[in-house]
Amino acid sequence: MGRKQTIDRAEILRAVETVVARDGAAGLTIGAVAAEMGISKAGVLYDFGSKEGLILAYTESRIDGWREEVREREIARKGEANQRLNSILDKYQACAGVDDSQIALAISAAMVASHGCRDIVRRAHEDDIQTIISEAVQDVGDPAPALIAYLALWGLKSLEFQGVSGCDPALRDKVVTALRALPFLSLPLPLASENTGTE
Repeated sequence: MGRKQTIDRAEILRAVETVVARDGAAGLTIGAVAAEMGISKAGVLYDFGSKEGLILAYTESRIDGWREEVREREIARKGEANQRLNSILDKYQACAGVDDSQIALAISAAMVASHGCRDIVRRAHEDDIQTIISEAVQDVGDPAPALIAYLALWGLKSLEFQGVSGCDPALRDKVVTALRALPFLSLPLPLASENTGTE
């Protein structure tokens, strides 16, 4: 019985993705997911309690899936410099060109409405940032270039989520190559502040 419920829950989350990809973020309702599954609304509500609970579970599932694939790439890169950053870039390249804009809009809307969704996304980024900084300090000394690469990647992904790209596949690959090299660049030290006022 427990096994069946677990399978149903996973199937419902897949139905969420189907509905969002087909109907957009605005079309995500308990009724639409239930219809996609061929079950009653009560069947969806039994597992998730509300639309917010459904989106929260879906957001967590998507991020967990992303992070699991990043972890697999980290294992393959064991012993290399900047493991986490390069593994995230590997994952980005692997799914480049996939239109996730509607799914991203659904998650973004959920983040506005739900502290739980914001916490899930925040924790994932905080873990990545802390790991990237720690690895960069160990590998090259200065964590700033690696952090800039991470922030630039998510800036690019955020634009892609909104349907803005500007990169053909060849240019995107060059951008990723540049981001991989960024942690090894030496940034100039900030100048000491001086009084530049006129006398």
